[in-house]
Amino acid sequence: FPDMQAISDKPASGSDKIVIGYHGSKTHLHQATALVRALDALALSHDIEFWAIYNIENVGKWTRNLPKHCPVRHIQWSDENMYRYLSKCDIGVAPATIPINRPLGLVVTRPLSSLWNNWIHYSPTDNLVRFKIPTSPARLYPFSQLNVPVVAEFLPSFCQFIEDGRSGYLVLGENGWYRALESLILEPKLRTEMSVALKSRIDDNHSPHLIFERFLHFIDSVSQKKIGEPITRSTL
Repeated sequence: FPDMQAISDKPASGSDKIVIGYHGSKTHLHQATALVRALDALALSHDIEFWAIYNIENVGKWTRNLPKHCPVRHIQWSDENMYRYLSKCDIGVAPATIPINRPLGLVVTRPLSSLWNNWIHYSPTDNLVRFKIPTSPARLYPFSQLNVPVVAEFLPSFCQFIEDGRSGYLVLGENGWYRALESLILEPKLRTEMSVALKSRIDDNHSPHLIFERFLHFIDSVSQKKIGEPITRSTL
Protein backbone atom coordinates (compact mmCIF):
# COMPACT_ATOMS: atom_id res chain seq x y z
CA PHE A 1 0.00 0.00 0.00
CA PRO A 2 1.25 3.51 -0.76
CA ASP A 3 1.77 5.71 2.28
CA MET A 4 -1.13 8.10 1.82
CA GLN A 5 -2.93 10.14 4.42
CA ALA A 6 -6.67 10.56 3.97
CA ILE A 7 -7.97 14.03 3.15
CA SER A 8 -11.18 15.35 4.65
CA ASP A 9 -12.16 17.98 2.08
CA LYS A 10 -12.08 17.26 -1.64
CA PRO A 11 -10.44 20.13 -3.57
CA ALA A 12 -12.01 21.50 -6.72
CA SER A 13 -10.39 20.46 -9.99
CA GLY A 14 -10.28 23.99 -11.35
CA SER A 15 -11.78 22.65 -14.55
CA ASP A 16 -15.31 23.16 -15.82
CA LYS A 17 -15.20 19.59 -17.14
CA ILE A 18 -15.81 16.30 -15.35
CA VAL A 19 -12.29 15.01 -14.72
CA ILE A 20 -11.67 11.26 -15.00
CA GLY A 21 -8.34 10.25 -13.47
CA TYR A 22 -5.89 7.35 -13.74
CA HIS A 23 -2.66 6.51 -11.93
CA GLY A 24 -0.37 3.56 -12.59
CA SER A 25 1.56 1.92 -15.40
CA LYS A 26 1.70 3.16 -18.99
CA THR A 27 1.28 -0.48 -20.06
CA HIS A 28 -2.32 -0.53 -18.83
CA LEU A 29 -3.01 2.67 -20.79
CA HIS A 30 -1.66 1.09 -23.97
CA GLN A 31 -3.99 -1.88 -23.49
CA ALA A 32 -7.06 0.08 -22.32
CA THR A 33 -8.81 -0.02 -25.70
CA ALA A 34 -12.29 -0.51 -24.24
CA LEU A 35 -11.85 2.37 -21.78
CA VAL A 36 -10.47 4.68 -24.49
CA ARG A 37 -13.38 3.92 -26.81
CA ALA A 38 -15.81 4.62 -23.98
CA LEU A 39 -14.08 7.93 -23.21
CA ASP A 40 -14.30 8.98 -26.85
CA ALA A 41 -17.99 8.05 -27.01
CA LEU A 42 -18.72 9.90 -23.76
CA ALA A 43 -16.83 12.99 -24.95
CA LEU A 44 -19.34 13.38 -27.79
CA SER A 45 -22.17 14.12 -25.35
CA HIS A 46 -20.46 15.05 -22.05
CA ASP A 47 -17.86 17.65 -21.16
CA ILE A 48 -15.08 15.41 -19.82
CA GLU A 49 -11.30 15.35 -19.55
CA PHE A 50 -8.90 12.48 -18.81
CA TRP A 51 -5.93 12.97 -16.47
CA ALA A 52 -3.26 10.25 -16.71
CA ILE A 53 -0.70 10.13 -13.88
CA TYR A 54 2.25 7.85 -14.64
CA ASN A 55 6.06 7.90 -14.66
CA ILE A 56 6.64 9.90 -17.83
CA GLU A 57 10.29 10.61 -16.96
CA ASN A 58 11.17 6.88 -16.88
CA VAL A 59 8.90 5.32 -19.51
CA GLY A 60 8.11 8.19 -21.86
CA LYS A 61 4.80 9.71 -22.87
CA TRP A 62 1.70 7.69 -23.62
CA THR A 63 1.25 7.93 -27.39
CA ARG A 64 -0.35 4.63 -28.48
CA ASN A 65 -4.11 4.12 -28.26
CA LEU A 66 -4.80 7.72 -27.18
CA PRO A 67 -8.40 8.98 -27.13
CA LYS A 68 -9.34 10.92 -30.27
CA HIS A 69 -12.19 13.03 -28.89
CA CYS A 70 -11.60 13.12 -25.14
CA PRO A 71 -8.93 15.67 -24.06
CA VAL A 72 -5.98 14.09 -22.20
CA ARG A 73 -3.68 15.68 -19.63
CA HIS A 74 -0.38 13.87 -19.01
CA ILE A 75 0.95 14.27 -15.44
CA GLN A 76 4.26 13.07 -14.02
CA TRP A 77 3.78 10.64 -11.14
CA SER A 78 4.99 11.77 -7.72
CA ASP A 79 3.66 11.68 -4.17
CA GLU A 80 3.01 15.40 -4.38
CA ASN A 81 1.11 15.14 -7.67
CA MET A 82 -1.10 12.37 -6.32
CA TYR A 83 -2.41 14.84 -3.77
CA ARG A 84 -2.28 17.81 -6.12
CA TYR A 85 -4.04 16.23 -9.10
CA LEU A 86 -5.58 12.84 -8.33
CA SER A 87 -7.48 14.32 -5.38
CA LYS A 88 -9.17 16.74 -7.80
CA CYS A 89 -10.54 14.05 -10.09
CA ASP A 90 -14.29 13.53 -10.08
CA ILE A 91 -14.02 9.85 -11.06
CA GLY A 92 -11.14 7.37 -10.93
CA VAL A 93 -10.52 4.46 -13.29
CA ALA A 94 -8.44 1.31 -12.85
CA PRO A 95 -8.01 -0.58 -16.14
CA ALA A 96 -6.01 -3.79 -15.82
CA THR A 97 -5.88 -5.42 -19.25
CA ILE A 98 -2.48 -6.93 -20.07
CA PRO A 99 -0.67 -7.29 -23.42
CA ILE A 100 -1.10 -10.40 -25.57
CA ASN A 101 1.36 -11.12 -28.40
CA ARG A 102 0.26 -11.62 -31.97
CA PRO A 103 -1.27 -13.67 -33.54
CA LEU A 104 -3.14 -14.85 -30.44
CA GLY A 105 -4.01 -11.28 -29.54
CA LEU A 106 -5.86 -10.81 -32.82
CA VAL A 107 -8.24 -13.58 -31.78
CA VAL A 108 -8.79 -13.13 -28.06
CA THR A 109 -9.25 -9.36 -28.22
CA ARG A 110 -12.19 -9.63 -30.63
CA PRO A 111 -15.81 -9.82 -29.39
CA LEU A 112 -16.84 -13.47 -29.22
CA SER A 113 -19.76 -12.81 -31.55
CA SER A 114 -17.32 -11.91 -34.36
CA LEU A 115 -15.70 -15.36 -34.38
CA TRP A 116 -16.87 -17.94 -36.90
CA ASN A 117 -20.14 -19.68 -35.98
CA ASN A 118 -20.33 -17.82 -32.63
CA TRP A 119 -22.61 -14.91 -33.57
CA ILE A 120 -25.76 -16.78 -32.60
CA HIS A 121 -24.50 -17.51 -29.08
CA TYR A 122 -23.00 -14.16 -28.00
CA SER A 123 -23.87 -10.47 -27.97
CA PRO A 124 -21.47 -7.77 -29.28
CA THR A 125 -20.50 -6.95 -25.68
CA ASP A 126 -19.30 -10.49 -24.84
CA ASN A 127 -15.51 -10.72 -24.55
CA LEU A 128 -12.93 -13.05 -23.09
CA VAL A 129 -11.72 -11.96 -19.65
CA ARG A 130 -8.04 -11.01 -19.85
CA PHE A 131 -6.11 -9.90 -16.77
CA LYS A 132 -3.07 -10.49 -14.60
CA ILE A 133 -4.30 -12.43 -11.56
CA PRO A 134 -1.88 -10.88 -9.03
CA THR A 135 -2.76 -7.29 -10.01
CA SER A 136 -2.60 -5.41 -6.73
CA PRO A 137 -5.90 -4.07 -5.35
CA ALA A 138 -3.75 -1.48 -3.58
CA ARG A 139 -4.07 0.53 -6.80
CA LEU A 140 -7.52 1.48 -5.51
CA TYR A 141 -6.23 2.63 -2.11
CA PRO A 142 -5.16 6.16 -3.18
CA PHE A 143 -8.60 6.80 -4.66
CA SER A 144 -10.24 5.81 -1.37
CA GLN A 145 -8.04 8.14 0.67
CA LEU A 146 -8.60 11.04 -1.72
CA ASN A 147 -12.41 10.68 -1.85
CA VAL A 148 -12.53 9.65 -5.52
CA PRO A 149 -15.14 7.08 -6.64
CA VAL A 150 -13.74 4.29 -8.82
CA VAL A 151 -14.68 2.34 -11.90
CA ALA A 152 -12.37 -0.69 -12.12
CA GLU A 153 -11.86 -3.51 -14.56
CA PHE A 154 -13.51 -6.73 -13.43
CA LEU A 155 -10.87 -9.01 -11.92
CA PRO A 156 -10.58 -11.01 -8.70
CA SER A 157 -8.31 -8.73 -6.67
CA PHE A 158 -10.43 -5.61 -7.29
CA CYS A 159 -13.49 -7.53 -6.09
CA GLN A 160 -11.96 -7.51 -2.60
CA PHE A 161 -12.39 -3.74 -2.42
CA ILE A 162 -15.35 -2.99 -4.65
CA GLU A 163 -18.89 -4.18 -4.07
CA ASP A 164 -20.30 -3.52 -7.52
CA GLY A 165 -22.86 -0.74 -7.52
CA ARG A 166 -22.17 0.27 -3.93
CA SER A 167 -18.49 1.04 -3.34
CA GLY A 168 -17.71 1.47 -7.03
CA TYR A 169 -18.29 -0.26 -10.33
CA LEU A 170 -16.66 -3.40 -11.77
CA VAL A 171 -16.79 -3.40 -15.56
CA LEU A 172 -15.71 -5.30 -18.65
CA GLY A 173 -15.75 -4.08 -22.23
CA GLU A 174 -16.54 -0.75 -23.85
CA ASN A 175 -20.24 -0.89 -22.96
CA GLY A 176 -19.45 -1.57 -19.30
CA TRP A 177 -17.02 1.35 -19.07
CA TYR A 178 -19.47 3.66 -20.84
CA ARG A 179 -22.47 2.87 -18.67
CA ALA A 180 -20.59 3.05 -15.36
CA LEU A 181 -18.78 6.29 -16.18
CA GLU A 182 -21.90 7.96 -17.51
CA SER A 183 -23.79 6.98 -14.36
CA LEU A 184 -21.19 8.78 -12.23
CA ILE A 185 -20.93 11.73 -14.62
CA LEU A 186 -24.67 12.37 -14.33
CA GLU A 187 -25.02 11.82 -10.57
CA PRO A 188 -22.77 13.89 -8.25
CA LYS A 189 -24.54 12.44 -5.22
CA LEU A 190 -23.71 8.90 -6.35
CA ARG A 191 -20.06 9.89 -6.74
CA THR A 192 -19.99 11.03 -3.11
CA GLU A 193 -21.81 7.94 -1.85
CA MET A 194 -19.50 5.55 -3.68
CA SER A 195 -16.32 7.30 -2.56
CA VAL A 196 -17.50 7.17 1.07
CA ALA A 197 -18.45 3.48 0.74
CA LEU A 198 -15.09 2.59 -0.82
CA LYS A 199 -13.13 4.29 1.96
CA SER A 200 -15.27 2.63 4.62
CA ARG A 201 -14.88 -0.83 3.04
CA ILE A 202 -11.10 -0.49 2.83
CA ASP A 203 -10.61 1.11 6.25
CA ASP A 204 -12.81 -1.50 7.95
CA ASN A 205 -11.41 -4.57 6.20
CA HIS A 206 -8.18 -3.93 4.31
CA SER A 207 -6.41 -0.94 5.82
CA PRO A 208 -2.58 -1.04 6.02
CA HIS A 209 -2.93 -1.25 9.82
CA LEU A 210 -5.16 -4.34 9.63
CA ILE A 211 -2.98 -5.99 7.00
CA PHE A 212 0.10 -5.40 9.15
CA GLU A 213 -1.66 -6.98 12.15
CA ARG A 214 -2.56 -10.05 10.07
CA PHE A 215 1.00 -10.28 8.79
CA LEU A 216 2.37 -10.18 12.35
CA HIS A 217 -0.11 -12.87 13.38
CA PHE A 218 1.03 -15.03 10.46
CA ILE A 219 4.71 -14.58 11.35
CA ASP A 220 3.97 -15.40 14.98
CA SER A 221 2.04 -18.54 13.98
CA VAL A 222 4.81 -19.73 11.68
CA SER A 223 7.51 -19.10 14.29
CA GLN A 224 5.70 -21.37 16.76
CA LYS A 225 5.52 -24.32 14.36
CA LYS A 226 8.04 -27.11 14.33
CA ILE A 227 10.43 -27.54 11.42
CA GLY A 228 8.75 -29.60 8.68
CA GLU A 229 5.21 -29.08 10.04
CA PRO A 230 2.93 -27.91 7.22
CA ILE A 231 1.37 -24.46 7.30
CA THR A 232 -2.39 -24.88 7.27
CA ARG A 233 -5.02 -22.51 5.94
CA SER A 234 -5.98 -21.62 9.53
CA THR A 235 -2.46 -20.25 9.99
CA LEU A 236 -3.11 -17.76 7.20
